[in-house]
Amino acid sequence: MTGRRILVRRYALALAELASERGLLDEVERGLSRVARRLQEDAALRRLWLEGHVEAERKLTAIREALGDDVPEMVYGFLRVVAQKGREGLLSAMAEQVQVEADRLRDVVRVEVETAVPLTPDQEQMLSQRLRDFLGASGVRLSVRVNPDLIGGLVVRAGDLRLDGSLSRQLWRLRDRLRTAPMPPMAVSADGKAG
Repeated sequence: MTGRRILVRRYALALAELASERGLLDEVERGLSRVARRLQEDAALRRLWLEGHVEAERKLTAIREALGDDVPEMVYGFLRVVAQKGREGLLSAMAEQVQVEADRLRDVVRVEVETAVPLTPDQEQMLSQRLRDFLGASGVRLSVRVNPDLIGGLVVRAGDLRLDGSLSRQLWRLRDRLRTAPMPPMAVSADGKAG
């Protein structure tokens, strides 16, 4: 893990655990996402946030004016610490990591699914329920991507677990079996042709 990723995770974990202890996990997660999204959309606010010589309080005032009181005070406190430590450039990654840590605290497993064709909402819901039961988690957060190269079926990844039920994988296995399978002796006729 790189130094940047360690820092991002450390900040995100501290915020998520404190928010969870105080029963504010949902509000803090949403509030920090709003701030990160607003900084992404508002170029002037983003420039101010990333400016090294601007004081943390001035940055917070500008963000508070843009987003108002809908953002929990705990998020503003977090932003103050981030700005005072000069970590403003990591805020977007921290907001994403807070979502990961919040899922972990809620026992929600993040699962990536590749399918050969798009899933209907009913199929996604059924897949979520089955994966939740299979993984023994309270919930599952699916990220579905269509990959026509799979031909059929799907591939599931959850942490270190990888389940490949794709048709392309099955065809590769069949090809390998055919390559290594012993061939029966061929009968040869008197004229030298295979029979």
